[in-house]
Formats: sequence, C-alpha cells, structure tokens
Amino acid sequence: MSDFKSTKIERTCETCQQTFYRYPADLRKGDCRFCSHDCYQIAPRRVTPIDVRFRRHVGPTNERGCQLWTGCRNANGYGNLKINGVVVSAHRVAWTIARGPIPDGLHVLHTCDTPACVTVAHLFLGTHADNMTDKNAKGRVKCGEDAGSKLTTAQVIEIRELYKVGGISIPQLATRFGIGRTTVHSIIHRRDWKHLP
Repeated sequence: MSDFKSTKIERTCETCQQTFYRYPADLRKGDCRFCSHDCYQIAPRRVTPIDVRFRRHVGPTNERGCQLWTGCRNANGYGNLKINGVVVSAHRVAWTIARGPIPDGLHVLHTCDTPACVTVAHLFLGTHADNMTDKNAKGRVKCGEDAGSKLTTAQVIEIRELYKVGGISIPQLATRFGIGRTTVHSIIHRRDWKHLP
C-alpha cells in the first residue's frame, strides 16, 4: 500500500470529502477536484457573475460614443446573452447592471439607433408606443413597398377595390395575388398598409 501512495498524490473530493489518489499527470490535466464522475455531476457549478460575462463582450467606444456588443447577435443586430437558459438582449442587461431592474411593460430604447450598442448613456426606458413614436420620428419605420412587401401599392388598392365591389372572396384574392388569406384579410380591414387610402 505504501508503494501505491508513493506514486500517486492524495486529494480530497470537493463533493463527498473522501480521500482519493491521482497520478501527477492527471493533476496537470486538471483531474483533481472529484473522486468520481458521480461526485463531479452533483457538485455545485462555479458560476461566473453576469456583469463579468457581460463585460467580456463589450467592445471599445467608437467615434459615435457607442460600445458595441461583440458577442452573439440576433438577425436585427441586437446583442444576446444567455442567462439561466433564457436569451436576453444585451442592452437590457447593460441597463439592469447599471441602473437596476426594468419595470414590467417597459422597453430599453436606444437614442443612437444602433442595435448592438450597450452604452448605458445611449439607453432610456419607454413603452412600446414610445418606441414606435421614436421610430416614426426618426424615419426608421418602413411600410408598404419600402418594407420589402410582395405586393405593390397598386395591387393593394386593387385588392381593396375588388373586395369592395364584391363577387370575389378572400381565398380567391389570396390565390390571385399569391399571398395568404390572413394577409388579404389584414389589407381589407386596414391592419396592413394603413398608410394607403
């Protein structure tokens, strides 16, 4: 037994506190905290604080004063960070770290209109209506053909006129114009293409 102990190094398991032995080569690989895979599985995980994880992905300040998120981004360019298995927008995390919790129903909006920006001085709280008003005021809301619609303005007017005259159903209009029934319904009832008469 003494020969066994002389070739291995004695360790104490962080989970069960039992003594176990490892070869020096295993210690260099980092295999030295737990006596078994079972103890490793039930051990509490070392969790990196959110603010530390967040700061790892914040870039330097650019000429506009924006600090851009260098981590994952969604299709619209907003930064993402996974917290407790839930994907959260990086600019919302920035606000929470600097200013505290975001009240229910409020959004974190950008004064700089840069989705990847996480500079707290460029962020403010507002409702969804505030966000839409801000978008409209800055000319960032696209509608109709500018938004990449399958339809032209003339086609939308034609759909409304055909339905108004009668004799053609929503499914027939959908087939004729190559769009979905829901889209036709939204056009007729002016939930879409509201800017047209």
